[in-house]
Amino acid sequence: MLSATFCLIVFVGSSLTAVSAQVRPAPNLRALPEVTNVKLGDNITLECATQGSATASVFVWFHGQNKDLVFYGDDLHDMSKKRHEVVSYSNKMSRISIKDVRFEDHGRWLCEASFGSQPKEEVETRLSIKSPPQWQNVTKEKSFSLHLRQSLQLNCTAEGEPAPTVTWTGDTGANGIILPDGTVTEYYIGNVLTLGNLTAGHSGHYYCRASNGISPSIGEAFILKVPFAPVVVVRSSEVRARSNETFQIGCLIKAHPQVRSTSGVTWFRGSNVITNDREGYRYSVNPSTDGLESTSILTTPKVDRSVEGRYRCEARNPHGSSQAEIRLIAGPAIKPDAGASRSGASSLSSFPYLLVITLMIAISRA
Repeated sequence: MLSATFCLIVFVGSSLTAVSAQVRPAPNLRALPEVTNVKLGDNITLECATQGSATASVFVWFHGQNKDLVFYGDDLHDMSKKRHEVVSYSNKMSRISIKDVRFEDHGRWLCEASFGSQPKEEVETRLSIKSPPQWQNVTKEKSFSLHLRQSLQLNCTAEGEPAPTVTWTGDTGANGIILPDGTVTEYYIGNVLTLGNLTAGHSGHYYCRASNGISPSIGEAFILKVPFAPVVVVRSSEVRARSNETFQIGCLIKAHPQVRSTSGVTWFRGSNVITNDREGYRYSVNPSTDGLESTSILTTPKVDRSVEGRYRCEARNPHGSSQAEIRLIAGPAIKPDAGASRSGASSLSSFPYLLVITLMIAISRA
């Protein structure tokens, strides 16, 4: 009986990364090398050859657990694999190339040799491609303005090896992600995030991040705006300002529609409305690009006893209004309290999911 052996040789055409090739030993067969590395996008050459004086009548290449036929002799059988070609062929060897390695190339590659009437022999290698996440399907729109009780689906599907995990987080009025059953969670794992029966509490920023332990991880950000009345926040309910210096009081506003100009904000000293650019007072409104937040800064005249008192920042939009109060005291400046002050609690209670606000610091300047 004629006995023949042959080996499988893997050549790597560019720089290396974590891809392993593990060879299954078979009688009278040898495969070299036992381990090789390649990265996504590289070009690989696989060579299957007999040893000694043995010659094969035909070499056949298969891919995958189902032994899908790729090459029979020097002919490409699977036309979907046009990145694959036979680069050299004889009765002693078959050399094939895989260009632009992709995830679909992973798994079992088997070379089978026929020796006429003698038993066929085969050798195989397994390619396990390690690659960082890449987006496969991502919601293109990044900003949404929807109405109450509508729904929204956001998609962040990634590919990689190993398969990436997609984690969602939310900076919203509910201080998390509101699931369709109404529960609030700090994070959600899955490719598709479904937001249903929208409330004001759904408004805010949503972030998806795909990771699989291979750097770098990747992320996307979305913003959802659902109509809600303004929420006004100040850093502290009481501040001290140095005498004979101007002082700035700030308030942060979140609302949809966004408060974009001074027409949506009124400042009070006590019960008196402060007229902009009058008697040394002036204030401005600076909307952020996210379509939700705005900052209003009130600059006072030089502080003395006549400027002391209680100041209120009031913001409004078509869905309601809210305000926050600050007490200004003339004297040595002190560090503001750590807590935030919210007023208009009765109006806020009707919006249980209103946004949790990043606090705005009252700023003093010379």
